[in-house]
Amino acid sequence: YMKKAILVIFFINILFASELLFYCGTTMREALKEIATLFEKKYNIKIEFIVGGSKSLLEKIKILKKGDLYLPGSESYILKNKNLFLDYKYVGYNKLALIVKKNNPKNIKGLDDLFKRDDLKIILCNPELSSCGRATKKLLKDKFLYLYFKSCAIVLDSKDISFYIKRCADVGITWRAIVNFKINRDKLDAIDINSPKNKLYLSIVKYTNNYKLAKKFLEFVTSKQGKEIMKKYGFLDEK
Repeated sequence: YMKKAILVIFFINILFASELLFYCGTTMREALKEIATLFEKKYNIKIEFIVGGSKSLLEKIKILKKGDLYLPGSESYILKNKNLFLDYKYVGYNKLALIVKKNNPKNIKGLDDLFKRDDLKIILCNPELSSCGRATKKLLKDKFLYLYFKSCAIVLDSKDISFYIKRCADVGITWRAIVNFKINRDKLDAIDINSPKNKLYLSIVKYTNNYKLAKKFLEFVTSKQGKEIMKKYGFLDEK
């Protein structure tokens, strides 16, 4: 009987545990996981993350019809799908940059080098699946297709960009903030380019089963403490 009672209590705890399911874009994962850890301790809850490309996460929300929070790499995924979200808040912005190996061994100076030089192994994000790929295509306009076919690989997201540059590629275009990942800080550098600010909005998914808790998390991310963590990971907060 004791074993049965323990099992019943165990499953009751699981059933009624206050948890949040968070769909988070790849580039923001480290910053938001640090914020989530503080939030979990404060409210004695568990936040589960699903990390990936912004579009693939959006498709998961549509198919699964479950989840509480969504943070894509571009505001467009929320603004074009407002019917899926109850509330959203601005949490900072990111910018595209050229990502290279530490100390820039190929002496890459800017975007022009990617078009003029033939000694560079270039890597890009898929514009159909990732926010950085979409932003890159928008930035380069009619020049994007040329660079697309010149590149040595087209990858899913910023995580893959950093992986390939550390191993075999010379330069990639993706979100500047990836150089602030713990695993990248000593291995990658960012070269700034003239790219627009890409606003980030954290949203509450309409399928949430815990709106009040999701709302508290939204407010926590935009608090002074949350903003300081976002800045630490390279996400600026000026609009």
